[in-house]
Amino acid sequence: MKTPISIILIGLILSNCNSTENKNLNVANDSLNNSKELTINPENLMNSESKEIDNLVANATKSGTPEDLTILWKATLNLEQWHFITKDRPDINERKPFIGVIDNQPWVFVFTDRQKAQEYCLNEQNQGFTDDKGGVMIISMDTQKAIDYILSLNSKGVYGMRINEGNGWFSPIENLTPIINHVNKTK
Repeated sequence: MKTPISIILIGLILSNCNSTENKNLNVANDSLNNSKELTINPENLMNSESKEIDNLVANATKSGTPEDLTILWKATLNLEQWHFITKDRPDINERKPFIGVIDNQPWVFVFTDRQKAQEYCLNEQNQGFTDDKGGVMIISMDTQKAIDYILSLNSKGVYGMRINEGNGWFSPIENLTPIINHVNKTK
């Protein structure tokens, strides 16, 4: 039986996603080999795409309508890249996208821009993301590769994705393909 898309979209909860419990899980994946690693300077400014996503999150949070959620997902899926945070590790080869445990479920943390990822890492409540000089490493992937990576995590037991943790939204990974199909139908 097919689940109506409105149920799937309503099931996506927009919230202030401040995590209370983060535990790092190592989940290796071959698709990481083609990702770009980048250390971010605090001087970076928020770009227009970031402001647009923030506005769309605010609209979807306020209205809660499937239409506003679809617009938010469409903008997110059309970004050139998605960004992942990584815990500081002495060996750069041990750095993988961060998977945190919240409410006993593993979640991959995804960011729509590097600035949001950096802000999350630099928040003193979120320990272990900065090196001894205060720098952070962000793993950036083309959006389609990031989606493929996230979908592969679901088969390894990762429950969901938290987008722009702190002021964003989250979804079970199993809903990602139906969301993409729905957004593609509305183009």
